[in-house]
Amino acid sequence: MTSIRVEQLGKSFRLKKKEEGFMGSVRSLIRPEYEEKSAVEGIVLGPARRDACLSRAEWCR
Repeated sequence: MTSIRVEQLGKSFRLKKKEEGFMGSVRSLIRPEYEEKSAVEGIVLGPARRDACLSRAEWCR
C-alpha cells in the first residue's frame, strides 16, 4: 500500500485582462495585464492513519 503526504497544495491561473473596444484589444496585445485567480488553496493530503503506510516509513513523519 502506498501513501502520499502533501501539504499546502494550491493551483492558480493567470487570466489576461482586456479593456473594452478596439483600443483595449490593441493595448492588451502590446502590453497585456494579467490577473491571478486561485482555483484551489491550502489542500492537505496524507495517510488516514499514521500506521497506514507500512512500506514507506519515511513518508509517515
